[in-house]
Amino acid sequence: MTFSSILVQLRYLLMAWLILGFWISGLAIGDDDAHGKILREIRDAMAQRDLPAGKAKLQQAAAMEGSEAFATELNRLQQLFEYLMDFWHAVDDGAKTLRGGEELTFDGVPVAVVEYANGRIVLRAMGQNKRFTLRDMPTKLVLKLVSRSMRTSVPANKVFLGTYHAVDAKGDRAEAARWWAEAARGGQDVSLLLPELAAEPNKSATSPERPPPTEPMKLPELPTEARALLAGEKWTARRRGAIEWIPCSATQFTTNSPDGRLVVKVPETERGDVQILYGGSPLAGDFECRVLLANVPEKQVFGLLPGDTTDGGHVVPLPPGNVLVEFGRAAGKYRARVNRTEVPVQSAVSTPATLAGHLGFTVPRGGSTTVALLQLRAGR
Repeated sequence: MTFSSILVQLRYLLMAWLILGFWISGLAIGDDDAHGKILREIRDAMAQRDLPAGKAKLQQAAAMEGSEAFATELNRLQQLFEYLMDFWHAVDDGAKTLRGGEELTFDGVPVAVVEYANGRIVLRAMGQNKRFTLRDMPTKLVLKLVSRSMRTSVPANKVFLGTYHAVDAKGDRAEAARWWAEAARGGQDVSLLLPELAAEPNKSATSPERPPPTEPMKLPELPTEARALLAGEKWTARRRGAIEWIPCSATQFTTNSPDGRLVVKVPETERGDVQILYGGSPLAGDFECRVLLANVPEKQVFGLLPGDTTDGGHVVPLPPGNVLVEFGRAAGKYRARVNRTEVPVQSAVSTPATLAGHLGFTVPRGGSTTVALLQLRAGR
């Protein structure tokens, strides 16, 4: 049996589970009942790498009576959790093999290891020490560490890698499908796990659910007093590095149009996304902003991004097209509206509500966006 035929069979099996799952869920597991709630909480704990919480929720769910559909789904989550536990143990084991001064390479860029102790790794890049825990380290680092203790060529280990990508907030469902397909090709039975690929993705600042596309919008006149906020010198940029964002000049990406709007163009030669941030002092207190972005590409976000170069922040996903964003923080609570519709603000793991950061948005390699309007009111 060829690899392509394995993929075809897996695809048909997944489609069957999708149809059956939607039908059963409509009959047995409502979105708002106790059973649906506990299943979402289990997934959320796994997505946020909170394994103690995940274990406690699974024990709570095991004590609940429910339908056959609930029992089947709970059994799948229990198996996924066990695979995930072993995966994170392997990450920890891999990290323990590191030695101070050793270099790790990410996309051809060397990064020095300072130390690893008690689940916390310290790396040195761009002259600065960067600290990560198992709960907040980026996927590239996670996979680098697990490869030191787990041979990824072994079919059984591919089940663990697929599980990470299927349930983690920073995972990739396409990668999960690929790893599980390769595991099946090697003789592993993943049929019980496959329906998880059809489950609602876990929300994160790095893989957000996006609103529907926008309707065409006419750009308003730009008030004279608003032009000062869009001047190129008011903005900074960061480009995607191996494991962090690298500060750089915004002038290589931005210009001002004749009517004063900020035009952002990212060349195809960039490594990946670029962050464009409103400069000045970080916003540490309450604030309200209103921004109109024109020609937004697919899969971008806007929000309050960290003042340092790490991933994270509090963001909202952006639909493609012209987008009006109203975003603010009051007493540590975030609220946002996208195209006049209230949307949830998505916060990265370990990002404090009181984050002192910069307003900003992402633009993909080869993409362009125009900041047509920015209004900002910040408290003390």
